[in-house]
Amino acid sequence: MDIYLKSGNIIYLILIAILSGIVAYFYYKKSDLQSPKKIIFPVIRFFSLFFILLLFLTPILSFIKSSLPESKNIILIDASKSLEIENRFNDELKILNQKTPAGNSNYLFGNGLIKEIKQGDFYSIKNQIANSGTTNLFKTLSGLSSIQNINSVSILSDGNVNEGGNPSELARSFDVPFSYILIGDTSQKKDVLIKNVYVNEYAYIDSKVPVKIEAESFKTNEQIKLNLFEEDNLIESKTLSVNDKISSYTVDFNLLSGTEGIKKYKIEAEPIKDEITLKNNSEYFFVNYLSNKFKILVYSGGPSADFGYLKEQLSTINNFQITYQTQKNANDFYEPKAVNYNEYDAIIFSGFPTAQTNSVLLNELKTSIDKFKTSLVYIESRNVDYSKLTMFQDNLPFTISGSSNNELETSLKLISGSEFTKSNDLNSFNSSPQVFTNSSSYNIKPQAETILINSKNSQPAFVISNSADKNSAAMLFHGFYKLRLNKQNDLSPVFNKLLSSSIIAISSQDKKKIMDFTLSSSIAGVNDEVILKARLKNAEELSSPQVKVKITSNSFIKDIELNKISSDYFEGTFRNDSKGDYKITADLFSNSSLIEAANQRLLIDENNLEFKKTNSDRTILAELSSLTNGRNLTNLTKSEISSYLDSLNTAKNDIVKAQSDFNLKFNPYFLSLVIFFLCLEWFLRKRNNLS
Repeated sequence: MDIYLKSGNIIYLILIAILSGIVAYFYYKKSDLQSPKKIIFPVIRFFSLFFILLLFLTPILSFIKSSLPESKNIILIDASKSLEIENRFNDELKILNQKTPAGNSNYLFGNGLIKEIKQGDFYSIKNQIANSGTTNLFKTLSGLSSIQNINSVSILSDGNVNEGGNPSELARSFDVPFSYILIGDTSQKKDVLIKNVYVNEYAYIDSKVPVKIEAESFKTNEQIKLNLFEEDNLIESKTLSVNDKISSYTVDFNLLSGTEGIKKYKIEAEPIKDEITLKNNSEYFFVNYLSNKFKILVYSGGPSADFGYLKEQLSTINNFQITYQTQKNANDFYEPKAVNYNEYDAIIFSGFPTAQTNSVLLNELKTSIDKFKTSLVYIESRNVDYSKLTMFQDNLPFTISGSSNNELETSLKLISGSEFTKSNDLNSFNSSPQVFTNSSSYNIKPQAETILINSKNSQPAFVISNSADKNSAAMLFHGFYKLRLNKQNDLSPVFNKLLSSSIIAISSQDKKKIMDFTLSSSIAGVNDEVILKARLKNAEELSSPQVKVKITSNSFIKDIELNKISSDYFEGTFRNDSKGDYKITADLFSNSSLIEAANQRLLIDENNLEFKKTNSDRTILAELSSLTNGRNLTNLTKSEISSYLDSLNTAKNDIVKAQSDFNLKFNPYFLSLVIFFLCLEWFLRKRNNLS
């Protein structure tokens, strides 16, 4: 321990020492005291004066203690499910008992840093393996970073890292060597597996849903049968010819459903003889089938040739359910008045609004379109009242800067190269007959995409806009009934395609939902945590919202109320130690009234991600070792590993110093010392009859 006295000025310290000595000397110079009292009394007087004067310097006494901290050699022990392949756990246990020296800090890892384990408790690792369905080395090192005084890290693993980011830079930040011992065989054994399944999570009923299966085979030359199951019922099988020179194959299937709802599927490769494992031969997935019926509300300014042609074309689109409102006068329509605007996926204004359209109705429509985020399609005519149409400018793909009763005759031209035209064959519009466009000043919004232009002045004739909450389309020409007049070049099919595809493109049925309810994963392993997430739209319009979730299976039921994380986001967690097919219903309540419900499905089964790769792989472990100047310890003996770790301990000798300060001016021990010397001198003087 080092002791230092810190004061304001060293010169002043010397001066008060000299002054104290002079005063003590002359004070007892003429006394009759004999030795040793002749020396003791001046010394006591010196210290009394010195300590009193020292207080004016505000001195601090520092005690500095130096120590060499005990550094730790960390051994990370793989506890993931891939150790079940070829019984690698026994190999790991043998290495731990025969190769790893005592005195290290042993930690289990899998999908993160799990826990510390004692040297004599290695066999308990087997109990942990069942709960580690992934290997995440990045997350493991993140957890390890909180441990102090790490001297080295040695990783005992088969090297099959299948989750998380690249841990290289994180390992380098530890500034210690990373070494490794590889478990298992790096050579590939005989195996057939389902590598990936590519399918859309959502699909429309009565529509073909393509499924692409990526399969792999190793060390085999034979016919592999792939079976596709829907809700555990076999629906299709295909045979795949494989050979040992090619490892990767793709197989295509098609799904079809005539009913709404979430359906479970399984793709399975039938086992072959002597496979290294069967746990990678199948893969589950879900498809959520949605209704393909779009409810469309059409407002017309009145009967016309264009409106008659529009009705004819809309009636041929099978998945459109149309409600018409044909204006008769300011307050009446030829059809019953439409209600429940929230039911409609899109609203079409065909030559609407007109001068006689009731403003009360327009305000009602505007409020509804904004509230329910309904898509709007505008179709031009000569009778449109642009002053009333401006009310809907923020819902349309254009703004209006002027209007005129004049019209321009023109043909149409297709703008090629856009994403919309790539997926729709609309080239026939380039040979369209003459149509008309109003001499109005339309300013197309920046986010809108132009599909057609007129040939006279290249002004947009058909535009479409997709944004976060306001989707729209506009047909800025009229007289389109003439598209069918030429029997040799009837453009009705291409007009029908433009009409249907544009309405579908801007009409999202999900926009009608107030709540989006999702799972972090629809397929989970036993004891895996699944996060239940609910996000609300227009949360400010709900009073005291709650999201309650019911989870059920054949022999299980559980109710969970999600925690409110923010005004529009709710979250909860679920995990279970039993395999099963669980149906999950989330109910949204506002003031205890049910507003909306959403459904999901969850399959809890054995997670087979750890079995997608069956041979050991040193790639990541070797990279960490190379970056940090570590070593491959796989083939070293216990004594060689121990010597290596000891050499690292010797090389690391950073001294840690701890300092404790005592402020003597306010320290009671120092004041007690001053009082002691004064009292001692007084007592001795009295005993020796000194005045």
